[in-house]
Amino acid sequence: MQERNNFAKGKVSTHILSIAGPMIVAQLINVLYNVIDRIYIGRIPHTSTLAMG
Repeated sequence: MQERNNFAKGKVSTHILSIAGPMIVAQLINVLYNVIDRIYIGRIPHTSTLAMG
């Protein structure tokens, strides 16, 4: 496990991408969740404006 993220061996750019990739995917999932949640809340009849505030 320590050899996998050892920046002393191999290309630094490859190591950065292998570490940053999962973080980028997690952030995209989080953004999609927030957008879809806002769309769902915005469609609630009669209370959507209060719920969004």
